[in-house]
Amino acid sequence: MTRINLHRAILPGSKAANGQTLAEVVAIVLLIAIACLIGVRAFGKSIKCKYYSAAAQVDRHAQIAEECQADEAAPPPSSPGSPPSPGTPPEPENPQPEPPLPNPED
Repeated sequence: MTRINLHRAILPGSKAANGQTLAEVVAIVLLIAIACLIGVRAFGKSIKCKYYSAAAQVDRHAQIAEECQADEAAPPPSSPGSPPSPGTPPEPENPQPEPPLPNPED
């Protein structure tokens, strides 16, 4: 009579134990992948909107920084009574007032 010891088949280091470990790892990876897919479907649009909102804020901050740098590079406006800086046309001393706009009710 042949006696089969089933406990030896799944002892660590045996081929059966290696196969069982590989199957468990594959099952866990598969469950994680399914959970990720469900999460992306449930929260994908929300995350996408938040990402684009953050990107827009970064772009806006970059534009503000560029505007500030341009303002710092521009010469300060001349105060009344000071001589104009070279290259600027002189301002008229007595500008003509603009004519009144016609009234649309007339």
